[in-house]
Amino acid sequence: MSCPRLTSSDRDLTSPDRSFYSGPLRNIFNNLGRLNILGQVQTLILDGLAVTAEMVYEILREPSYNVRILSLRDTQHLNERLLCSALKTVCRASRPRGTPKLKALYFFTPQEPEELRRSKSGGIGPPSEHPASLASFAVAMAAFSFQLHSQLKSGTYQWGGGSAWYEKRGKMLPRASRSDWATTLLDCRGAIAFDAVLCNGPSHHNSPVFGTLPVSPGVGHFAVANYSVSGCEDCGGAPEGWTVWGEQLCDEDGNDLGRFPLLSPTPLFSSHVRVAQCPVGQSPNPSRFRTPGASTGAPRFIARCGDCLRDRYCHCCSKWWCEACYQARMLGPETEPRVKVRADGICDECKGFDMIPAVDQYADQETDQETEEEVVLPG
Repeated sequence: MSCPRLTSSDRDLTSPDRSFYSGPLRNIFNNLGRLNILGQVQTLILDGLAVTAEMVYEILREPSYNVRILSLRDTQHLNERLLCSALKTVCRASRPRGTPKLKALYFFTPQEPEELRRSKSGGIGPPSEHPASLASFAVAMAAFSFQLHSQLKSGTYQWGGGSAWYEKRGKMLPRASRSDWATTLLDCRGAIAFDAVLCNGPSHHNSPVFGTLPVSPGVGHFAVANYSVSGCEDCGGAPEGWTVWGEQLCDEDGNDLGRFPLLSPTPLFSSHVRVAQCPVGQSPNPSRFRTPGASTGAPRFIARCGDCLRDRYCHCCSKWWCEACYQARMLGPETEPRVKVRADGICDECKGFDMIPAVDQYADQETDQETEEEVVLPG
């Protein structure tokens, strides 16, 4: 397999250097392949390891891999530009039918502690290299998977995963994303789900209400949402509406991959994307089953990027005002004497608190320092 062309920022790393980074992990994959285990792996967690974009491209393209859920959080030596190009290639419109096999990719959120992953897996830890340990681990995994499949089929399973985005409010992604990640999520929509979603604010071209309201200047055509907010303080909603778990809103292909974010922790014994996206205490198939004991109100949130919340979101109390209710900053200060959010990102009700100025928290996109060059991947 030929490797993608390197950008100018990668020319200090020759091909042997990049193979050195991925050498230990590649040796493990080769050993798993000889044991006929690699093809059975559907959930692959590589958090914190040295992983190159070329290796990820192999996982996406090689028939020996059948990975459906891949986690690359806090990885080392991973070129994001090449990774975005690889994802766009495998999700292109002319891709072969049934590809890509990958359906979920964790990348934007931080990896969870080992104690949390073990508690969510019934206490089943990773096996050692001894054959007896591998055999016992396989038996435990098979039993757990059979039980999970039965519960999913009957609708009695309640996922005890995370509740970020749905219950928590504020900044969900700890670091800014590159500008090309937004177009990557757009190109992969309907094929691969991520632990982030696109912002649907009226300033972006993918918004269902784009062009219906005055927009803030300088906002990009597409952006990755890194804030979860409640309804507008005045109207209780948002121009683009809420993202509601279980809401029947699919794309033209009949799926909703990309509409809901993947939640932590990564499911260890299920490769179902709906399980990875399911909020805590909810059913992965809410349209088919009613979750026993669930509240009547479905979990929901509004995803926004920092540019869409500029001058309208309080970093102290998480209140915000939508474009339909508050346009003073865009139309000029003389149109509304009372400014709801000050320049330091704090509303009038919170100005008495000793808060750290939060203007720098609005930055959504990393500045691309390297020279823009075309990245070519093999078809």
